[in-house]
Amino acid sequence: MLAKAHNDGTLDKQLTILSRPTLLIIDALGYLPFEANAAHLFFQLASRRYEKGSILITSKARE
Repeated sequence: MLAKAHNDGTLDKQLTILSRPTLLIIDALGYLPFEANAAHLFFQLASRRYEKGSILITSKARE
């Protein structure tokens, strides 16, 4: 979603929307490897939410 918003030129708007909830849940993080650009976009989201709301992240253990 963030990569699409970045390509569309709407990243700031999408980050603002994702910064609003009290709790943002991100499910199955790391299920697929991050590309460098995706990791940077995720960092932007985490930075935007810093001290504004909580983030709950789930992941699946790989065997």
